[in-house]
Amino acid sequence: MALTAKGFERQSYDDILNKEIQRAKELFGEDIDTSELTPLGKFIRIGAYYLAEAEEEAEYIYYSIFPNTARGVSLDRLCVFVGITRDPATASIYKIKVYGTDGYIVPMGFLVGTVSGITFYSIEEKEIIGGECEITVWCTETGTIGNVDMQDITQIVNPVAEVKGIECIEYVAPGAEDETDYELRKRFEAAREGAGACTEASIKAAVMRVPTVTSVSVIVNDTLQEDGDGRPGKSFECYINGGDNYHELIGETIFEKTPIGIKTVGDVSVVIKDEFGREHTVNFSHTTKLSVYVKLKIRTEQQYEGENGKAAIIDNLKTFINNLGVGEDVILSSLYGKIHAVTGVEEVTELLLSKDNSNYIAQNINVEEWEVANCTDVVVEVVS
Repeated sequence: MALTAKGFERQSYDDILNKEIQRAKELFGEDIDTSELTPLGKFIRIGAYYLAEAEEEAEYIYYSIFPNTARGVSLDRLCVFVGITRDPATASIYKIKVYGTDGYIVPMGFLVGTVSGITFYSIEEKEIIGGECEITVWCTETGTIGNVDMQDITQIVNPVAEVKGIECIEYVAPGAEDETDYELRKRFEAAREGAGACTEASIKAAVMRVPTVTSVSVIVNDTLQEDGDGRPGKSFECYINGGDNYHELIGETIFEKTPIGIKTVGDVSVVIKDEFGREHTVNFSHTTKLSVYVKLKIRTEQQYEGENGKAAIIDNLKTFINNLGVGEDVILSSLYGKIHAVTGVEEVTELLLSKDNSNYIAQNINVEEWEVANCTDVVVEVVS
């Protein structure tokens, strides 16, 4: 193993084997037989194999100290230096209307679900008044498994005589899987950009440290007049992707970074108390999701794995597009690499994008400063 001015340069199995054979000849003579069928040759190759494994481990340890190459727990441990942590998986949340006997208290933990067996539990006690009441239910499993259609939640898992039926009336928040290394690296980069206060970069960096926030855009009106979107003079508006259940923390974070005398603008309002107990209203907005549809035609080679290859292309494109930040355009040419990364793709003969699943064009999709791209559907066609 060698740590040089260019970094860590790992020796391959062949490099180690050649060095071991050369060393054996220096010790036992040039005519010593080190072929793989001899006892000495087998012994050398066993040692070379384990040394090569050790080199790989050493390389992994070396690259684990850098945020751009660290993985898993090693990346988690680096995040403490910019004040963020990996977002854990979250459960999907719905609002349910319960119909039943007046006066009955729907207990905390009341279970409802789908025919397929996905269950949701209530997080509060509610009394049925006027034949109905509304309860909030969380999926019993974290992750995207609970992201079901509202009309599918029809089953009462633990029925009682006082409850006649249920109806799902609102999709409150989607469930999400554990934050991936790729997503965490993007937040890491954004969080370390601004360490001060009263600047656009510092506001973005601070809000990026809030759990489940994936990207932030700040639009500033530094004039004395109202701008074209209704923002008053000397104000700014934060557009935040994620953070649905952390409004108060987002408000506190923006307040700490806001310059004195500058107004905050947005659809969401949070009342924050300063260190003297005085109340301040902080405003911000959530991003608008811009649907993106992709159609492509490809020619393939023998190594292409049919449906598995198609699924890999769809996953690559959705992951890339859905991880673009607020206001980041969908660049057509950037998608080609994600397609060719799948084994067996020989050529992309056609690649089209659309915002309405109707008008497809071979052009970039421009995303406004308050929007975030959301890949809704990808259609892959293999042509001969």
